[in-house]
Amino acid sequence: MKRYYSLLFVILCITFSSFSQTITAPYGQSLTINNPLDIAGGSINIMSDSAYKIGGKPILSIAGIANVLLGDGAGFNNQGTNNIFIGKTAGFLNASGFANTFIGESAGYSNTTGNNNMFLGTAAGLSNAVGYSNTFIGVNAGRRSLANGNAYIGTASGINTITGNNNTGLGTLTGQDNVSGSQNTFVGFSSGSKLMSGDYNTFIGALTGVASSASNITNATAIGANTELAISNSIVLGNNANVGIGTNDPVTSGAKLVVVGAGNNASVLQLRNIPTRNTVNGLRQLFADESGNLVTFLITPSANSLPEVKLTANSITNNNLWTSNESGFLKNNSTRGVVIGDGINSLPEGYNLYVSEGILTEQVKVALKNTEDWADHVFSKKHHLMPLQKVEDYIKKYQHLPNIPSAAEMVISGNDLHQTDTKLLEKIEELTLYMIELKKENQQMKQDIESLKKTRKGGFSQKIKR
Repeated sequence: MKRYYSLLFVILCITFSSFSQTITAPYGQSLTINNPLDIAGGSINIMSDSAYKIGGKPILSIAGIANVLLGDGAGFNNQGTNNIFIGKTAGFLNASGFANTFIGESAGYSNTTGNNNMFLGTAAGLSNAVGYSNTFIGVNAGRRSLANGNAYIGTASGINTITGNNNTGLGTLTGQDNVSGSQNTFVGFSSGSKLMSGDYNTFIGALTGVASSASNITNATAIGANTELAISNSIVLGNNANVGIGTNDPVTSGAKLVVVGAGNNASVLQLRNIPTRNTVNGLRQLFADESGNLVTFLITPSANSLPEVKLTANSITNNNLWTSNESGFLKNNSTRGVVIGDGINSLPEGYNLYVSEGILTEQVKVALKNTEDWADHVFSKKHHLMPLQKVEDYIKKYQHLPNIPSAAEMVISGNDLHQTDTKLLEKIEELTLYMIELKKENQQMKQDIESLKKTRKGGFSQKIKR
């Protein structure tokens, strides 16, 4: 019987090839079309601007150039190229838009000239008309978008974005309230809620968002579930979260921020350009207690003077000599300076602190006013390097190096560590230059000796030949 119907179909195709044809399958049976007479290369050919219909409705058509249109009303108005529209009314209004992929009922329904878009999901990018380079994946993702360069992935992700460009959303309802904001990043369920028009914001975590009064903030970052932003140019970590740096358990300490250093020589925290402010009733200072916690301490000076300061073991006090300056430092007002300890026989002018029996400290740093306070000038072409013979003559006469104070001068004026270090460096640099000169002379001598050896050897050979 099937053979009979196949033969009948071939006869009809041959007889009525130039007319519209209708083939009706027997009642209760399906119509099966095999390769006619088993001839290789047989196929069903849908002509240009035609469509494959079911129930009178076009299901598969090839309108335009290099398009694939599958579904009732898919690409109904299409004149574009290189489009793939799959689903009822997908790309329905597309006119000249090209290189679009719309999959899902009404996906890209309103697209007319938009190009290079990918909409996957029912009503994904439904309102997009002219927007380009968008990626919407999920039911109602980017539903109202008219903009460009957005990537929303997740059910109703970016559903209300209309004119905002270059946003990225990952997760259900991400960026759902954004209308005109651009360059925002939303990651996590319902992230970026209440943000309507702000730019350059980042939301990472479920239910992150902004306060009702901050719907247009910019350049802000919220990290952690339920984190809320209220001001531009800010970073908020977590909703009442404990933050740890260098530790995986910041909660046990009870502090909101715990920083663990890498070792005894590693800095844990550095603060720069910290302002100093005096309170109305006193000066508030910042200290670290024995547990490493930062705390403030309020000092209440009187008439810009600190409470009396104990200067000796006998509790001698003097409020006039000690004050607190505008930066909060303890300042001594004496014209001569401060003496600590007994037995100091010499108090030269020009110093503010005199200490007997030495100072114990882990570090001493001497500030330089400018580059002239260091000895690199030795390597300058303008520097005159004293010949070694003159250095020798100077040492024999004065019993110390040139430009270095004598022992007697040190006793009178003291040892200025900065000046001494600079002068010693100067001598080291000069020694380096002397060594370089000696090396050059030594190399020249070696070359001269080798040349002399070759000359003598040649002369000896000439004598033998004679």
